[in-house]
Amino acid sequence: MKVSQIKEKLNLEYVVQSDNEAVSGYASDLLSVVMGKVKPQSVWLTVQTHKNIVAVAKMADISAIVICDGFSPDDDTVEAAQKENIPILKTDKGVFEIAGMLYESGIR
Repeated sequence: MKVSQIKEKLNLEYVVQSDNEAVSGYASDLLSVVMGKVKPQSVWLTVQTHKNIVAVAKMADISAIVICDGFSPDDDTVEAAQKENIPILKTDKGVFEIAGMLYESGIR
């Protein structure tokens, strides 16, 4: 499923736009756990907002980062994501709710 389709289905807001293909999802705020466990082409749900999330996403071939619970990424995070073509989306909804919505949408 394209990131743009996920954005529409879950009513997310783009911070950095790109339309990668996503096939699975992962939720964690510990970067080391994400690096070791996430599958390629995942949508990563987190509340982390700092620049290091972009480096992890790039290294792990993550399709998109969704920042939950009303948090917004730092300016340097946005700049890094634009440079690396990593989409960042955000929502006021919690990680648990977004994870359920992703699952219902077919992202497993």
